[in-house]
Amino acid sequence: MLKEVSIDTLNLVCKFTKDQKEEMYNLIDFQKDYGEKYAFYWNGNKVYKHIIHSVKPFFMIFFEPRVGTGLWTRSHYDMLILLQREAIEDIPTLLKQVLEIGDWRVKRVDIAFDWSISINEHFMWKNGNVKKETIKENQNYYLYGERNSSRAVLYDKKQQLKSKKNIVIQDRYLTRLEIRVRPKLKDQPSILNMEWLKKHFDKFIFVEDASRLSRSLTKDEDKKAFRALRRNSSMDWSKYGGDSVKRRIRDQAKKNAVNLYGLFSGNSNFPL
Repeated sequence: MLKEVSIDTLNLVCKFTKDQKEEMYNLIDFQKDYGEKYAFYWNGNKVYKHIIHSVKPFFMIFFEPRVGTGLWTRSHYDMLILLQREAIEDIPTLLKQVLEIGDWRVKRVDIAFDWSISINEHFMWKNGNVKKETIKENQNYYLYGERNSSRAVLYDKKQQLKSKKNIVIQDRYLTRLEIRVRPKLKDQPSILNMEWLKKHFDKFIFVEDASRLSRSLTKDEDKKAFRALRRNSSMDWSKYGGDSVKRRIRDQAKKNAVNLYGLFSGNSNFPL
């Protein structure tokens, strides 16, 4: 069962006109006291001239890449904003004002789907040109292509909260599927329309209940191959009926798959 859908991380960039840059500097007063939750760094770092940092909710604004170390960055955008979930769901006033200036584009977005299921219950189809990389133990893994701008990450969220943050939740199970998208520079879309995400979601075939998929297979050889596939996603199909069996299982997986974009568009926390 789906528990919730959220945007966990969002990175935005913008290339300003001369007038927009002047408007931005008129908006931000680096000498003003905005309260203890904000830190302003007029001298920035090696890459950016100025930085604003908010700890809670977490976001960072990086102003104007420097000519030296930030030369490549400067040729493509003048400002970078990093946001995490709390700042996305309840955008601070200062951040709203910044986002009203210029045409902001998505550099990276991580969408989290949290399921109240054991990590053993799901099934994800792995295409032949996609790599599967295990993350330590407990069946956590990445799915990605070498040149793809999107990847899937699946892990035991309950265990991760306990081991990394010492947070204990009451849910019996919590399995997270994250779709992480980093559009190529020439394809970076506007934040005003998130429909472009559909093509990235459609790359992944995620079945919430693998047992239901198994029951939908009508041939014994397909069931046998599916059991082997769950043990080893890189198995030799020639030992289990070849391409015809592979095709039938994939077709059933697609029929039983979750509509990820539908869930995202109906449940996401994206307010912009």
